[in-house]
Amino acid sequence: MRPHECKTYMESNIVVIFYSKYSSKCAELFEIVRDVLDFRKICVDHADIRSTILNERDKYSIRMVPSVIVFMSTGVMQKYEDNKAFEWAINMRRSIHQSMMPLAPAPVIQPIQPIQPMQVLQQPTTLKESPMPTSPPRIVEETAPEDLMGMKRRIETSPLIQRPSAMTNTEQDSPGEENNHNPRGVKGIHDKKHDSLKNLAQQLQAEREKEDAEIAPNAISKISPQPVS
Repeated sequence: MRPHECKTYMESNIVVIFYSKYSSKCAELFEIVRDVLDFRKICVDHADIRSTILNERDKYSIRMVPSVIVFMSTGVMQKYEDNKAFEWAINMRRSIHQSMMPLAPAPVIQPIQPIQPMQVLQQPTTLKESPMPTSPPRIVEETAPEDLMGMKRRIETSPLIQRPSAMTNTEQDSPGEENNHNPRGVKGIHDKKHDSLKNLAQQLQAEREKEDAEIAPNAISKISPQPVS
């Protein structure tokens, strides 16, 4: 019997126990139900009560003690004799003890918190640097030392001024005819030619040195102008 059913059972029903003072079993049954049940007891040791019970054989049919009769509110009667009475008493005691125990508090249900979606950390995108435009490689043509030496040799060996092969009529005159001219005038003309040739030679020499310095400034040493005889 469940605890709540036991409580309703005891409140709506009447329990009667038939016993004898001379029966040890009846004393044991009282020890079981004394603290937990409300019951009525009838001693069969009295002569008048014994005769009444025996005369009501069809109604109660009590033949031994201890005997338990439960008069239910529905009009039904339940009877438990001897060992059956002990089983009934033990079950009732257990059910009543369970009904008297404090109920465990109902567990507090924590409200379910909505699960927030995990935020995916995005890796910072690194911008690829576009390659810087590279200037085309500068090609420097180096002049071989042999070419520089050959150039130097040609400058040293070649004459600064080449005289024309064709000579004027004045230059082809004989020595005797030269003596017929004015010696001072001839000398002055010769000096002017000499100075102009010398200036021209120096100018050509300077231009060659400038070109050589642009080609290989450290390869050819400066050539001093040679006097023209």
